[in-house]
Amino acid sequence: MALYTYPSNKLEYLVEVFAKLLEFNQERKAIFDQNNVLVGSRGMQHWLSMELASKSSITMNFNFDMINSFIVNTCSKIAKIEETKKAYTKEILTWRIYAIISSKEFIADSDNSSLNDYWISDGEINQLKCYQLSNKISEIFSKYIKFRPDWLEKWQLGESIDKTQTVDDESWQMKLWQKLVAQESSTPMEVQAKALEKLGAYATNLPKDLYIFGINAISPQNLNFIFELSEYINIHILYIDPCSQYWYDICKDKVSVWLGNDDFELQPLLANLGQQGKEFFSQILENDTKHEVTVYGDFKSSLEVTVNSEESISTDSMLSSIQQNLLELNTKKMHDKDSSISIHSCHSPMREVQVLHDRLLDMFATDPDLKPKEILVMCPNIEDYAPYISSIFTKNYDENRIPCSIADRTLKDSEPLISSFIDLLQLPDSSFEVTKILEFLSVPAIQRKFVIENSDIETIEYWLREACVHRNLGNTNKTYSWQWGLNRLLLGFCISDKHEIVNDNTLMTVPSIKGKEIAELGAVYELLELLNDFAEDLKEPRTVEQWQELFVKNIKLLFEVSDDDSKAKRYIENAIVKLVESTKQAGVTANQKLDLTIVRYYLSTLFSEPEINNHFLTGKVTFCSMTPMRSIPFKVVAMLGLNSGQFPRQENSINFDIMAQKSRQKGDTTTKDNDRYLFLESIISARQSLYLSYIGNSVKNNAEQQASLVLKELINYMQKNYGFEEKDIYHYPLHPFSEKCYKKGDYQSYDKNWLKLLKKKNIDFYNQQSIGESTQHRATLDKNLTIREIVKIFDDPLKAFCSSSLHLYFSQTEDELSDSEPFDVNNLVKHQFKGDTVSALLDNQSLEDIKLRTQLSGVMPQSPLTESTIIEETEKLQRMVDNNLLVECTKKPIVATVGEYHLSANISVDKEDNIKVYGVSKGAKPKDRLSLYLSVLIKAINDRKAIEKAEMYFNSEKQSSVLISLKQKISPEQAEKELLTYLKLAEQLLNTPKLSHLKLADVVYNAKDENNKSKEWKKVVEASEHNFDSLEENPYFAMFYPDNPSCNEFDSLDDLYSGLFEAVE
Repeated sequence: MALYTYPSNKLEYLVEVFAKLLEFNQERKAIFDQNNVLVGSRGMQHWLSMELASKSSITMNFNFDMINSFIVNTCSKIAKIEETKKAYTKEILTWRIYAIISSKEFIADSDNSSLNDYWISDGEINQLKCYQLSNKISEIFSKYIKFRPDWLEKWQLGESIDKTQTVDDESWQMKLWQKLVAQESSTPMEVQAKALEKLGAYATNLPKDLYIFGINAISPQNLNFIFELSEYINIHILYIDPCSQYWYDICKDKVSVWLGNDDFELQPLLANLGQQGKEFFSQILENDTKHEVTVYGDFKSSLEVTVNSEESISTDSMLSSIQQNLLELNTKKMHDKDSSISIHSCHSPMREVQVLHDRLLDMFATDPDLKPKEILVMCPNIEDYAPYISSIFTKNYDENRIPCSIADRTLKDSEPLISSFIDLLQLPDSSFEVTKILEFLSVPAIQRKFVIENSDIETIEYWLREACVHRNLGNTNKTYSWQWGLNRLLLGFCISDKHEIVNDNTLMTVPSIKGKEIAELGAVYELLELLNDFAEDLKEPRTVEQWQELFVKNIKLLFEVSDDDSKAKRYIENAIVKLVESTKQAGVTANQKLDLTIVRYYLSTLFSEPEINNHFLTGKVTFCSMTPMRSIPFKVVAMLGLNSGQFPRQENSINFDIMAQKSRQKGDTTTKDNDRYLFLESIISARQSLYLSYIGNSVKNNAEQQASLVLKELINYMQKNYGFEEKDIYHYPLHPFSEKCYKKGDYQSYDKNWLKLLKKKNIDFYNQQSIGESTQHRATLDKNLTIREIVKIFDDPLKAFCSSSLHLYFSQTEDELSDSEPFDVNNLVKHQFKGDTVSALLDNQSLEDIKLRTQLSGVMPQSPLTESTIIEETEKLQRMVDNNLLVECTKKPIVATVGEYHLSANISVDKEDNIKVYGVSKGAKPKDRLSLYLSVLIKAINDRKAIEKAEMYFNSEKQSSVLISLKQKISPEQAEKELLTYLKLAEQLLNTPKLSHLKLADVVYNAKDENNKSKEWKKVVEASEHNFDSLEENPYFAMFYPDNPSCNEFDSLDDLYSGLFEAVE
């Protein structure tokens, strides 16, 4: 038997060889014997299976495995210790360590004081910290088993790893390891040693052939076992080596300078990026018994397989030229710079994804043969990009949609059921915040269980806002609690359709629930009761079996699982079973109780691990995390997030990790070296295009930010050998609606939504472009309108345009629910209070009644300051009563039909049927004038007679009433014409971003001269310490006018509202 190695620079060549090896060895196999293949990742397994199937139409009878698990299973079988083989796996090792270091004996040992100080404070034991510490110790012990087995063997004998000096933290680690060995003497090193002794006798039970495919790193201990195994079976190692020459002695640039040689100049990319592969390949090279067959082109052997050398030496692009230079260990310029390697600088991850989408559309247009499945996009952490990928790629339903799949997501982030289950475990630490409970109500499985629809959530949210619910379950009298708020709603449903004061003047009802809606309130009651019971149960320590029973019970009570959720439920159940089995195998006693904190941390950590290779290679563009040993060939390879400090990814070493304290040894792997080699493999895996992206400027202040060091090294290499320049890096604008993005050329975008926004913003620019019109539907004005809805359009027309045409919102349309009760009286609440007080005074209510209602409403803080505020404001309004300015009025509903529009209003009229409105602001604003004017127009149409009188009163700072009034008679015919004009203008504003704010038109109309106009214009537009409501601070205005416009550009602005200004003063 023998060891065969097959190095190649292309994975496609290795597949050809592998297929022939399978065919050649088939004759020596029994018909049901499996082909045993070791791979570095499940992604490689999937790709290899698909490639083999494409050659033989089927792939079957394969046993794929990872090298670590194969060696552990093989050695366990040979050494006959199957039942204890998991004792030193990381998870069970964690629980074993936890049991030891939490024991009284270990705590009492003074040598362990430094360790105990971490999780024991002032004699108080923290179970969670103990478990977290155990987890970290398990990590470093797993590293020792893999890379420093000689240390552990010395500790087992009571010897120090370094007899010349004291090693920090060695004492307690040695004692802990000895205790672990005392519990289970069959350590991985012991098992492997026994297996090697019995290998000859067991050889007949081993597979005849073993294939190792696409692996670029094996620990020295495991590699030695493979070498020993090759004496009894045929082992074929097929691996990617980017260079066909001997390059294993070239050094990094700094080392080369220090040594005074020029090895680095031979091939700087290999020198700087190839450390991991170089050590692995040199270990294979050191084996004198191997048979090496190089597969770099023009390969032909007794297997009768040939690979095309023409592709191997192709240098028809800068990318292929660099790959050939890597292959030949030189830096010859074989091609001029071109777009086969492109580097893109953006301001944020979202812009990176937006730009990638546009550039992929370019590639599809340039190469009609390019398919989505031939594109791979990698990021350091896929969760950082998943939301943007979902919104930009998967939710784009026009003809530019690119099908894609997102792999490597964590279950906690990708499965709502799992996410909500983990959130439920936080209940004992929560205050039952209103937003968190609404999040639970938004989970589909909970909605099905309590018969709640998505459409009900908005209604429930409205109820809770009206009832002023913030947090805490509380009791009946605890203001802002759930019990207090829900009682208000329930009594409001039962007693009256008006706010009533009940319970001896201690509670005011909220009559927001109508008819059958009471069922939704019942569902909220039921959910809160179950959550409260679960929260109380979670506070008690339990055995793992008891935790399992509690979780299973509450999953059944809280969730109704559909077919879509069944997989997630299975994950949860399996995780709980895994916890039970792991603790049993670790020797945790059946009656030992664990705090919720440990169980919650265990499950949260488990669900936070990426689900490797799920959704990988599904026939679409594949997005995934950067994962070692999964560098599969694609026509287009893209890498996002190549930022300094983020890639290569940082490895946080543990301060008691002795490996980190000592010198590095050959074969050691680090996250940094893994990522560097992964970048090198990405270069050689791209067949047509290599797309590299990083965040080159701050999204806050546009300050320059550095690219990853590996990207800089590639840029330096291309600068020296291919004439690449700084200007060849594509620097994209901060905003996707920049003019630069819609000029023909390298920066062109195809998103019609942003095109529409920019076209409306700058008509002249688009008249010069050949880009087609947006196909989106035109926004239309609702046919049933109220005065308030019309006024909102004219008060902020740019906001109306963004929300209607672009579906872009910079602020919530409703007040967001708050988890905290109010601590001060804000201006909005004060304004609403004054309005309610005016209405109450007009209904002849007493001021004492008004004060009590305000105090019981929950909209103001429960503090003495609230009472003083109420008194102050009611006194101001009382002056209006005393001056006979508040005359008796009634609300009159009116409607008007103009063309296809139906308008309604509920206006205040006096005994003579004249419009009389009482405002509560400090003075009249332009929108108040428009509101009064529209009321006049609608009433004229409704009454079919001319309107001659209409007034609006205000309570000013000087406590004297000011008013605006109608100056001229309005006939029904005139009202219809004028109202239709405003409705058409309103629809135009929904489709055109036009500077037509009422307050700006008011400035232009009332200006005495040019100086006065300019001064007043600035007061409205520019922010100052006295102006907190400037247009400059309005995000919609700022988006369209980053530079404040001059008033001279809008001299005709007042013409839009000429009818209003002439009729109302």
